[in-house]
Parts: sequence; structure tokens; C-alpha cells
Amino acid sequence: MLNLFYNSITEVLMTDDDILIKLKKLRDIVKLNLQDDNFRLNCVESVIDTLDDWTNPEKDWNSPAIFYHEKLKYSVRIIFWPAFIDNNPHEHKTWSVTGVLHNQLDINTYEMLENPKRLKKLRTISAKTGEVGYLAPGCIHNVCNTSHELSASLHIFNNISSIDKPEENAIWYPSPRKHNLINGSAERALLSCLSIASLIRNQKSLGLIERIYSHLPLSLKLNAVSSMYLFDPSYARHRFDQWEGLLYDNYSPF
Repeated sequence: MLNLFYNSITEVLMTDDDILIKLKKLRDIVKLNLQDDNFRLNCVESVIDTLDDWTNPEKDWNSPAIFYHEKLKYSVRIIFWPAFIDNNPHEHKTWSVTGVLHNQLDINTYEMLENPKRLKKLRTISAKTGEVGYLAPGCIHNVCNTSHELSASLHIFNNISSIDKPEENAIWYPSPRKHNLINGSAERALLSCLSIASLIRNQKSLGLIERIYSHLPLSLKLNAVSSMYLFDPSYARHRFDQWEGLLYDNYSPF
């Protein structure tokens, strides 16, 4: 599904090139792939696969890696951002590459000042769907979604620690704004994937929307039904009738 993409990353990382040359090559690979509708749908499919495979009852799904290379210690992850969100400033202990998969994101960079020790914002980089950048070690930054809509980003992370402990791969700095990206992460991912699939009009999109419908809670299934109408109105009507029946069964006072 995304094997050619993963293989191209591996080929770059296996070379003897300087790290900055590798990062520029990885940036170009991600940028080229994000221009391909089929690639974007394959990303959606990979996210839904992780939801299908999630079996940990003690831990909420939180955008796990869709791919991990054990030998080279890199992972590919898709993160979904609510509207008006910004995460804490942080510094990766190694390199990363980030592309905007859906909507838009801002990346703020900072420098650490002394006496007193504090962060000063240096610049803001605004990126729309398909735009890609990379971060070398030592860059303090945070990610913001300043729009009214959900956003999604595709990341290649170099992991110096266990993939199950991503907090060990970065230094996090305090922020007066407290956000918990884990809350509602699955629903946010599904609605973002629904938006991506709805914008790409082919038969695979409809199949992915059907899978999204099956994962969404009852209160959000109508969003998927509305997207189905763009592809197959008669099938969408069938799903609407089913949803209406489920709604009656779950909320009828009788």
C-alpha cells in the first residue's frame, strides 16, 4: 500500500550522505507523494488499519505509527490537530520531517534566552496541504492549527528510544496553555480522514468512507452518510435509513 514510500525513505537513510542532504531528499520525497491523491487515500487507509488493529483496553488510541523500521529506528506517523490548537514548545533530540496532509498548520520556532531563562519566538512558518519541511536536531518549535477546521500532518520521526515512549525522543517545555491531544483522538482522526476521502472522488474513497462510518460513534455517523451522498446517493440513503433505525433503538423513550 505505502511500501514504495517506505522503501524510498529507507534508501535515502542507508546512504552515506550528510544528514542535511538526507533531510532535503526526504522532504522532496514526502512533497512529491503528497501531491498524489492515491497516496493520500493510502494514508487514510493506514490510519483506519491502526484503528482496526487497536486492542489495548487500558490505553486510548493516539495516532500510533503507521510504519516503523526496526533497524533504522524511524517511524512514519500521522497526527490530527483540532481547530485552534497549539502543542507545547519542544525540541526533538534528533531529526524529523513534517508535511501537511490536510488543511494547514503553523510551525513556530524559538530560541532559549538566559537571565531569566525563557523562550523567545523567532519565526512562524505557515504551511498548507502538500507543503513539507524538516527539523534538524536542536530546533525548538511547536505546531499550531489556527484554522476553524481539523488538520492532519505526516511525519517521519527518527527514534532514539522506544517507539512506545515518544516522550523520550524530545525535550518538552512548559506552556501556559494546556491541551490534551489524546482526548477524542480517534474521533478526530476519523473526521479528518473523512474530509480527505470526501475531496478525492474515486471508488476507493467510498470504500474508505464506509470503513470510517463503521468506526464512528452513532452521534457522528451522519457525517459519513453525508459524504456518501457525494459518491452514491442511493447507497447513502440506505445507510441513512440504517442510522435512523439505530438512533431510534438507542434513544427511543419507549
